[in-house]
Amino acid sequence: MRQRKRTLRKRYFLLGLGGLALVLAVSVSIWRLQSAPAAADAPADPPAAETQQPSAPAASVPELSADSGTAAVSPAAPAAGTTPQPQPAEYDYTQPVPAADAVDESWFKDAIFIGDSRTEGFALYSGLDCTSYTRKGIMVDTLFTEAAVSLNGKKVPIMDAVAAAPNFKKAYVMMGMNELGWPYLDKFIEKYAAVVEALRRIAPDAQIYIQSILPVTKDKSTGDKIYNNTNISKFNTAIRQMAQDEKIYYLDVAAGLAEADGSLPADQAPDGVHLRTAGCKLWLQYLETHTVKEEP
Repeated sequence: MRQRKRTLRKRYFLLGLGGLALVLAVSVSIWRLQSAPAAADAPADPPAAETQQPSAPAASVPELSADSGTAAVSPAAPAAGTTPQPQPAEYDYTQPVPAADAVDESWFKDAIFIGDSRTEGFALYSGLDCTSYTRKGIMVDTLFTEAAVSLNGKKVPIMDAVAAAPNFKKAYVMMGMNELGWPYLDKFIEKYAAVVEALRRIAPDAQIYIQSILPVTKDKSTGDKIYNNTNISKFNTAIRQMAQDEKIYYLDVAAGLAEADGSLPADQAPDGVHLRTAGCKLWLQYLETHTVKEEP
């Protein structure tokens, strides 16, 4: 009987040990599950609709130039629905204004003419109804100083009168005949450039047309040491260069009126210098067919 009791006690003890081992094994398993990385709790492939964000436009990436090693960024494409605007060709100021389709006299409604007695004759005899500021014997320096034209009942310098009416859109200027005797050509150009600068200040958006000095007749040229076509040609070369430097329009009016030898036709200028009515009308025709249409 005692032997049987011992056997039963031994069996109960072993069962207790087995239960304890089972409890320990289960506890270890639970601990391992709790210690695993949190990412394991997330789905392996989350639904695209829940995670995908709208992508930003790709940045323009500079392309390296093989020969220089510098970055050359390709220009961005125009936005949808837009049309690239054409760029106007740059005007060639090294050349005189080229021939163009003739304009009518309305072109000159917003123009002014500045000059000496030759321009005064043009205003009187060309038939063009125009605004002119002229004075016999006027020069590029005395445009600013000589009381030459009437303004509100008072004589004022031409450039003061121009400044008092700044709404013109075109300015036609011919100066230089009276300055042919100046000893320094560069001083003449300096003063002429000051006239251009003043016109720009007065009317910044106006077109400025600088006209070449008209030649004189052959007889006048050969008989005068100052007022001759060789001297006029030298001055015109300098005026053309000034127009190029200032980026304004140069009108070679002399070429439009001169004969093959560069002289003014004798029948157009009885005194060798000033034009008759027919010559003034030819002058106007040249201006009408040599204009520059600027893009707005």
